[in-house]
Amino acid sequence: MYPQADVAVTQISIQHRKGAAWHYDLGRALAPLCDDDVLVLGSGSIVHNLRGLRPANGQTEDWARDFEQWAHQAIVTGDPQALTQYRDTAPGAVQSHPRDEHLLPLLVPFGAAGGKPGRALHRSFELGNLGMGAWGWA
Repeated sequence: MYPQADVAVTQISIQHRKGAAWHYDLGRALAPLCDDDVLVLGSGSIVHNLRGLRPANGQTEDWARDFEQWAHQAIVTGDPQALTQYRDTAPGAVQSHPRDEHLLPLLVPFGAAGGKPGRALHRSFELGNLGMGAWGWA
């Protein structure tokens, strides 16, 4: 992304026992850095269930599409309550994320953006049900 290596990078590990709201709040705590041109980046998968993978020609199942669409709407409308409570409210949440660690990184940049609406940069599925989305906040 930055071939001149002129952007400082540090890693923050997820705290899988802390949950979605904690990661959103972590992003909120990092928000002032955005005013200093610091990039807050999260990496995971919008749908990540390795047992739900299908061959390359496999169809994406409804539970995966429903969750991805639900998450997309929550992101582009800037709905922190929906995202932080996704396990209780999102269709296909448990199937899409049997464990939280691949969704929690999304909540940090979302929180850093102050819950402002994001915009989709890329949305696709690989191996049937592996959701590969990217969203950004300006």
